[in-house]
Amino acid sequence: HSWGLHIALSADMYGFREGTNDSSVTVSIYGEKVSVNCDLSVGIGIGSKQYVTYSTGLDTDGYTHVSGSGVSGSFVWPSCGGGGAMASGDVAAVFDTYPDAQWRHAVSGGDATTAELLTDVINGNNWPLVWSLTSNDIDKTLTIAWSSPTFTTPLSCVFSTANASVTAQDIDIFLMTIDSDPAEAVNIDSVTVNGSNVGEYEVILNHKSVANGYFSSTLRTTGLENEADPDANTYS
Repeated sequence: HSWGLHIALSADMYGFREGTNDSSVTVSIYGEKVSVNCDLSVGIGIGSKQYVTYSTGLDTDGYTHVSGSGVSGSFVWPSCGGGGAMASGDVAAVFDTYPDAQWRHAVSGGDATTAELLTDVINGNNWPLVWSLTSNDIDKTLTIAWSSPTFTTPLSCVFSTANASVTAQDIDIFLMTIDSDPAEAVNIDSVTVNGSNVGEYEVILNHKSVANGYFSSTLRTTGLENEADPDANTYS
């Protein structure tokens, strides 16, 4: 197996910003399934260092994540219920890391039984599939909300970024249909990307805390204060 579609979002255009609580990117994928049976896995990677995967069914026969278990629905890995971190590693390489594993295990860190059941409902052939990622660099969290015409109330996960920052990183999203015998396939019509408070910017003036002082009156005439020290309480 290998990923079929790669959506690459560069850090300079869509990277989450440092020091903000509302830096967000929303990716909407429009398409349709073209095979009778069709299951889908989606990988979301941050900076080739952290990732999370989602899996669901696009057909009507239910989606069984662990072979023979009879568990059907929509899944995320790693589990997001406890507010833990995302998986470490490059999502682009999961099928290299587990070359002999079934796809279910490959997208679940080698053990499909560790995937979390978000809901016992599958997505079905209902588009667009929308993933909204919001970085809160103050609280050190990344919230990922998955929605569609099926999931009008988004399936939301919160991951800790306390030990691995997601700011100023490339974002990569991968899609794959699951089985090749018989072949499963989707047509992707379009992808839209919207960002809010993202990408590179240059700080030209910053006042961190009034408790630690104010700008001097000379700022009015010079426009400069602590110009060589952007980490100062007052900077311009």
